[in-house]
Amino acid sequence: MKTFIITLICLFSVLTIQAQLKEKGFFIEASAGYGQYKWDASTDRFAMIAPSIGYKFNPKWTAGIKMQIETASPNFLYLTGYAQYHYWCKKRLGLFGELQATYASSTNLTPSNEHGEVGLTLGGTFALTDRLGLILHYGYIGYSGDHYGRDQGACWNGGDFIVDVDWRRLLLGVQFIF
Repeated sequence: MKTFIITLICLFSVLTIQAQLKEKGFFIEASAGYGQYKWDASTDRFAMIAPSIGYKFNPKWTAGIKMQIETASPNFLYLTGYAQYHYWCKKRLGLFGELQATYASSTNLTPSNEHGEVGLTLGGTFALTDRLGLILHYGYIGYSGDHYGRDQGACWNGGDFIVDVDWRRLLLGVQFIF
């Protein structure tokens, strides 16, 4: 992973310094991540894929809908509506807070498990061209009805309120603005 990140940094340092993402328009995004759950005597490693569509209203505000699929057992399907506020923007780099409301369901559990989340995640963007950029989402703070991930990794909770900075909350992706 460290070699991959260093390679990406070297590759992107060659791109022009003037690149800046388009100020508004519809976008598509494809993100992916990795996670694991530790059960009694085993570990379940899984991939996450999160396609998203949305609209960038101006350089500060973005809204969209994301669907996240994980391959774990139990596997969950997450549907998320979100609004991003980009609180720090430079030519190529931006940081944002994302308010999100999520509905999650797993049909391979008996009985089926459904839960919701409402909270905040943080992220950043890096412009490659005026229409293409890298995006990162990481961490979560807020309400969560998910009882599977609470005792896993770097997740602290008090009832239904959690602060989760485990690897399963990290998503890396690309975003294309039309």
